[in-house]
Amino acid sequence: METLTPEVLIGVLRERYELRLESAKRELATVMKRKGEEIDLISPELKVKSKKTGLRYTVDSVGTNSIVLKTPEGRKLVVSKDSLEKEYELP
Repeated sequence: METLTPEVLIGVLRERYELRLESAKRELATVMKRKGEEIDLISPELKVKSKKTGLRYTVDSVGTNSIVLKTPEGRKLVVSKDSLEKEYELP
């Protein structure tokens, strides 16, 4: 069994920090610009939170102009892309 030294602890903390940072990067990249054009990166499994209620939803599917959100209980809610941008945020 390895002794918990400051170096080991720092290594573990650094590894966890890097994993969380990568996760945050993936969730924050909802729209990316490439050579002046926007590429929509809203995709299934993206987590969003309602600005009004604070409830968290998971993107279930993405259509041309609408997005299906899923509650933790499994209920589905259809919202427009404009509504998603105005009324929801990344947690």
